[in-house]
Amino acid sequence: MPTRAVILQHGEKDRTPGDPGLTARGRRQADDAAHAISALAPVALLSSPLRRAIQTATPLSELCALPLRIDPRLRERMNLEHGEDVERFTRNWARTSTDRAWAPPQGRSSARTAQDMLEALDDAAVQDGTIVAAGHGGATVDLLRDLLGDIALEECAPGLIEHGVPGGAITTLERAGGRWVPVAIASTAHIAASDRSGHAPA
Repeated sequence: MPTRAVILQHGEKDRTPGDPGLTARGRRQADDAAHAISALAPVALLSSPLRRAIQTATPLSELCALPLRIDPRLRERMNLEHGEDVERFTRNWARTSTDRAWAPPQGRSSARTAQDMLEALDDAAVQDGTIVAAGHGGATVDLLRDLLGDIALEECAPGLIEHGVPGGAITTLERAGGRWVPVAIASTAHIAASDRSGHAPA
């Protein structure tokens, strides 16, 4: 059995600052993802500490009777907080995407976020089988940029760097030769057509 990591993008979230939860559509996306991933018989389940990620992971935790482990390394690189200037946040987000080494005043650089995610996956992959990490679109793209490089990522998933990961999407990595290799990127085939959303970064 291969060592596999499934990165589960949180479902559609309420468009409010702070720590919003999922919308009704986001909860349906989480349910659809849980049923699809359960067929892989996952052996471990991690989540970002943010509520939208935890709510996305919970149906899978319940379906597979897997304990949910919170790992702060899966957090998004930046999170819009209450009272924060939206325009400044948007500018800083764009800068972190362009200059991957730049760390915003509140948050982490793209490069640091990718490294944190990689370390979380490595630490969880202590046995053969599938581990699942519920997280965020920006962080997932950061990791994929490290694993593939921007040119190859754009070829595999056009527009992903610019637009982010759709709600409830699944990205699958397999361990080969001591490194993680992407085998499927931001798949939404498991989500009901009526619940497939546009891109949902963060």
